[in-house]
Amino acid sequence: MAFGAALLVAALTAPMARALALRYGWVDHPGARKGHARPTPLLGGLALWGAVSAGWLAAGGLRAGGEVVAAALLVGLVGLWDDRRGLGPAAKLGVECLAALWVVAGGGTTVAAGDEGLAAALGVAWVLLVTNAVNLLDNADGSAAGTVAIGALSLLGVAATAAGASPVAGIVAALAGACVGFLPFNRHPASLFMGDAGSLFIGFLLAVSSLRLHAAAPVDSGAAWAPALVLTVPLTDTAFVVVSRLRRGLNPLTSPGRDHLAHRLTARGWTERGAVALLWAAGALAGLGGIVAALSTRFVAWCLLGVAAAIAAGICVRLAGAPR
Repeated sequence: MAFGAALLVAALTAPMARALALRYGWVDHPGARKGHARPTPLLGGLALWGAVSAGWLAAGGLRAGGEVVAAALLVGLVGLWDDRRGLGPAAKLGVECLAALWVVAGGGTTVAAGDEGLAAALGVAWVLLVTNAVNLLDNADGSAAGTVAIGALSLLGVAATAAGASPVAGIVAALAGACVGFLPFNRHPASLFMGDAGSLFIGFLLAVSSLRLHAAAPVDSGAAWAPALVLTVPLTDTAFVVVSRLRRGLNPLTSPGRDHLAHRLTARGWTERGAVALLWAAGALAGLGGIVAALSTRFVAWCLLGVAAAIAAGICVRLAGAPR
């Protein structure tokens, strides 16, 4: 119900968001650091907001998870302001931190640690990391929407193995449906961008859902560590960009550029669709690994995480030599 309702609402409202953006001039113009060749509407985030909310309500969301959706909408509003007026990274990070504290204080969203304060701090840090990783992943048509859809579906599989995860299941199902319904408008050549309003919104939901799945599972089980494996692709892309920019003496937060994994693949001759499809395939493999880890022991989960990290590091080293 959540997946279907979100998919339908996204498919119906995306053309409306596009028309609204064109009418009021909410468009992203081409530039030297951008990959699109024509002005593209930016209000796709509104369609994602409505779709996820509809899916969450269809899954009986009024009973649980309201603070998560509300906090995600708050982060999305900040992204919308940034899309229109521009906002510094410190201001965006501050609001994201407040939203993360809100959901962590609500319970069920902490990292396994001996000290309660440390666990909460690590939980907030995880939410901020994944939220901005998805935001950075929105660098090629369909990259963030497709990867988040695959990640959400994978978390849904992990949720099926974890006790007490039913509210999370409804949210991730709605998130997956919203991204799948939005994807036809966002694939290359995109006719609608999600903007920061969309990428921060879906990134926050993915972050909190993965953290709640971790908290719901016994710490000595594979299910507790499966969400980290599911999110291998966005985390790898972020690590790659941060290291690349630091090596060049640039601030990773304030120095945009075409230096993501998808961009390095296109520099090696891949088409944009092909590069994004490869990221989706990697996300699907990571998601499958996460589901296997959730059904296994903690030792198996850690081994899978180690293998995924080694493969990701090898790919990053290989792509680091690609033309910028």
